[in-house]
Amino acid sequence: MAQNDIASGLLFAGTLYAQAYDPVTGLYGAYQRYEVDKFEITTPSDKLQKISKSRESFGQAKNTYFVAKPVDFSITFDELSGDIFAAMLSGVASDVNDASAALANLPVTVVPGAWVEIPGGENLDLNTVVVKDATGTTTYSDDKYEINERLGMIYVPAGGAIAAGSVKISASTLAFEGTKIEGAQRYAHVMRYKLDGINLLDRRDMTLFAPRAVVSSNTAQDWLSGKLASVALTGNLEVTDGYASPFVLKY
Repeated sequence: MAQNDIASGLLFAGTLYAQAYDPVTGLYGAYQRYEVDKFEITTPSDKLQKISKSRESFGQAKNTYFVAKPVDFSITFDELSGDIFAAMLSGVASDVNDASAALANLPVTVVPGAWVEIPGGENLDLNTVVVKDATGTTTYSDDKYEINERLGMIYVPAGGAIAAGSVKISASTLAFEGTKIEGAQRYAHVMRYKLDGINLLDRRDMTLFAPRAVVSSNTAQDWLSGKLASVALTGNLEVTDGYASPFVLKY
């Protein structure tokens, strides 16, 4: 589109490609493609003026100049990755790849009427759980206790067959592969964005490249809202090495 061409209007659609920067390695990760609900750039400025005090033009502007301010940026993700989840929680993401393991005659002190943690018992294979008394001679049937296999916890009812005190638990844990996020550990997340867009009104392609965006979470996360959640991040687009502008649009 030449500079003197006129678009019939603006109605953009676009697919986002994003890279996350790892401050530990000093490298950007691979590009991931995302659905986003918002991709907003604001280019604010401060207005400086010299106002006339003369008899003929008192109160009128003699000189006007606008001083650039940092480029404001906001984005809303409708899809998640570990990097986006970490940014939402101001956290640090790492890969988790736990192998299966065996717990053999692990002593656990139970409290009737309360849930008690089984050390190292997260992600249990429920079919392998065996609960015995402290001597290891009596094996309790599974109707005498309740297991939360995901959290690794045991519950024995008050007045039941299992008294307060020590029991021995044997079980196997399942292998687990996923992401761990340590929240409230990193409040500034650096990303790089490429927006592959199109103006739906005239079918012209549009691309936008932001080589360095520094964003953080600006909303609370209600884990039990019952609504489809999105991730809203805000921050600034910065000028980085090798670039003269915080973003470049081609249309």
